[in-house]
Amino acid sequence: MKLYHYTSIETLALILKNKTIKFNRLDAVDDLEEAGYTSNGAQLGKYMFVSCWTKSTEENIALWSMYAEKGKGIRIELDEDMFYEYKAEDTQYVKVVKQMENPLMPLSEIIRDDYIFFTPLKSSYNFFQRDVVYVDYPNEKVKDALIWHNDGCNIDFSLVGKYKRTHWKFQEETRFSLVAIPCNKCKSADISSKIIYNIENNIELPFKEYYLKLKQKVLDNIIIRLGCSCTEADYIIIETLLNKYTNNGKVEKSKLAGTIKMK
Repeated sequence: MKLYHYTSIETLALILKNKTIKFNRLDAVDDLEEAGYTSNGAQLGKYMFVSCWTKSTEENIALWSMYAEKGKGIRIELDEDMFYEYKAEDTQYVKVVKQMENPLMPLSEIIRDDYIFFTPLKSSYNFFQRDVVYVDYPNEKVKDALIWHNDGCNIDFSLVGKYKRTHWKFQEETRFSLVAIPCNKCKSADISSKIIYNIENNIELPFKEYYLKLKQKVLDNIIIRLGCSCTEADYIIIETLLNKYTNNGKVEKSKLAGTIKMK
C-alpha cells in the first residue's frame, strides 16, 4: 500500500538528504485538543511521537492548503513499509539472546541513560501504524488509558494518539507512533518504578522530535506530486533533488493545476 504526506519542498530536501522521517511529539501537533488529553492526571501525549500520513490517493485541497504551503509545496508518495530495520546488537543495558524481529532503531537508541522507547517494531501495527478514529468526544476515549492500582498502574498507549474530534475527519489520517518515557539512569531492577514515577509526575523528555531512518530502496521509488501552485522552477528543483538522492524517483504535476487558486 502507498501512503501520502503533504509538506514543503524544503522538508522534502531534508528527507532525501538525511534519509529520515521526522516524528513530532503529540503535544506539538496542530490539534491543540489532542495535545491536552489527560488520563488520571497524566499527560500521556508528551511521551508519544507521531508521523502523519493519509491513505487517500485523491488530492486533498485542505491538506494542500494546511501542510503544503497553500499548494506551493509537494505531496510525497512512499511504500507503507518504508522504515529501515536494524539488527539487534548487545548494549550496556541489553544482551540479545535471540533475534525475534529487527527493531526500527538501534538497541543503543531504544534504552538510554535518560529515556526508554517502547514498541519500535513494525509488527506492532495495532500501535506503530494505525488509522485515526474520529469521534465527538475524544477525551472520553483516552481518559482510561492510565489506570492506577495498588501495585502501580496499567498504561494502554494504544488509546493515545488514536482519536481526534470529528471536525478533523477531512484529513483521513493514518499515523506512525512511537512512545518514549524519561528514565533517569534506570537500572533493570528499578525501571518499572522509575517509569511510573516519571509518568505520574509528568517528567519531561530531553527531546521533542525524533527521526526514523528510511529504506533506500523505498526512497529510490518515491513519487513527488507538485502542488497546484508550484512553478516550473519548483519542478526543476525537485527533479534535481530526485536525480541526486534517488535511483528512480519521479515527479508529477498536480491534477488540480489550472483548476484552483489557493489563497
